Amino acid sequence: MMRLINMKRNRNAKNTRYRMYKDGKKWIFASLFIAATALGGGAVLGSAQPVSAAEAGVAVTAASSAADNTAASTAADTTASTASSAVGSSSATAASTAVTLNTDAAISSASASVVAASSAASYATSMSAIAGTSSAASLAALANNAYSEAQTQYDATVKYASLAAMYGSQGNAASEEAASTAADSTAAAASAAAAKAASAATGAGSVAVTANVANAGSLANTAASTANSASSLASVAASNAANAYTAMRYDSSNTSVKQYYEAASSVAVAASTAASQAQALASSAAMSYQFALSAAQAGDAATANSYANQAMSYATASTSAATVAASAASAAAANNSSASSLAVSDAATQITTSSSAAASSAKVASSAAASVAAITTTQGSAYVKSANSYAAQDHPRT
Repeated sequence: MMRLINMKRNRNAKNTRYRMYKDGKKWIFASLFIAATALGGGAVLGSAQPVSAAEAGVAVTAASSAADNTAASTAADTTASTASSAVGSSSATAASTAVTLNTDAAISSASASVVAASSAASYATSMSAIAGTSSAASLAALANNAYSEAQTQYDATVKYASLAAMYGSQGNAASEEAASTAADSTAAAASAAAAKAASAATGAGSVAVTANVANAGSLANTAASTANSASSLASVAASNAANAYTAMRYDSSNTSVKQYYEAASSVAVAASTAASQAQALASSAAMSYQFALSAAQAGDAATANSYANQAMSYATASTSAATVAASAASAAAANNSSASSLAVSDAATQITTSSSAAASSAKVASSAAASVAAITTTQGSAYVKSANSYAAQDHPRT
C-alpha cells in the first residue's frame, strides 16, 4: 500500500516533514534550555540591586587595586624570600670565616708553644751538663718530654684545622665547629706542655746555678793557691838568676857560663811576669765568684751563671799563667845549675893546675936547697933556708 502511495509521489518534491521533525527536536531542546536560563536569571535579577555608574567605577578601581596589591604582595614575598636566602648564605659565610680565623689562631698558638718548649728543653739540657747531677738530668728529661708533647699537640691542631676547613667547604657547620673546638683544645694542650718544659728548665737552671757557682768558687780558690805558688817560684827563679850571675863573675872567661846566666836571667823575668798575671787573674776570679754567689742568693740565675762562668774563666787563665811561671822558674834553676857547675869545674881545674905548678916549683926549690946545703959558708946556709921557705909556701905539706 505504502509502495503504491510512494510510487504516486512526485520524486522531485521536497520531503519537508522529515526535516522538520529533525529540526523540531533541536528546537525542543533549545526551548528547554532557554526556559531554564530564564528561570535562573529571573531569580538573580530579583535579588540584584541597581548599581550606579560611580559605584561601578569604584568597583572597577577596587578590583584593579586588589589585583595590584596581589601582584605587589607576590613580588614582596619573592624579594623577602630572596633576601632571606641571601642573609642565610651571608650568615653561613661569616660563620665559616670566623671558624677559619679561629683555627688559624689555634695553629699560631700551638706553633709558638712548640718554639718555647724547644728553647726550654735546650736550656735544661745545657744546664744539666753544667750541673752534672742526677736531679738536673731528670729535669732535663722532663723538659724534653714536654717538648715532644707540644710537638704532638701542634700536629693534632693542624689536622683539626684541616678538617674544619674541609667541613666548611662542604657546608657542614656542625662538624666544622666541632673540628675548630678540637683545634682549640689541642692548641691549649701544646701551651700546657710548653709551660711544663719551661718549669723543668727553670728547675734544671736552679740546680745548675748552685753547682756552677760552687764550681766557680772551687776553681777560684785553686787559682789563688796556684798563683801564690807561682809567685814563690818566680822569687826562686830570680835567686837562681843571681847565682848564675855570680858564677859568670868568677868565670868570666868562659862564654858558656855567661850564656847560662843570660838564659837564667831571661826565664826568671818571664817567671816573674807570669806569676804577676796569675795573681791578677786569681784576684779577678775571686771577685767574679763573689758576684756570682750574691746573684745566686738573690735568685738571679742568669746573672749568677754569668759571673760563675766568668770566675771560672779567670781561674783557668790564672792557673795557666801560674804554670808558665813555674816552667820559667824551673828553666832558671836549670840554667843557674849549669852555670854554677861549669864555673866550679873551671875553678877546680885552675886550682889543680896551680897546685901542680906549685909542686913542681917546690921540688926545684928543694933540690936547689939540697945542693946548696953542702955549702958550709954562712951565705949558703941562708940561701937554703930561704929556698925551703919558698917551697913551703908554693906547696904546703899536708
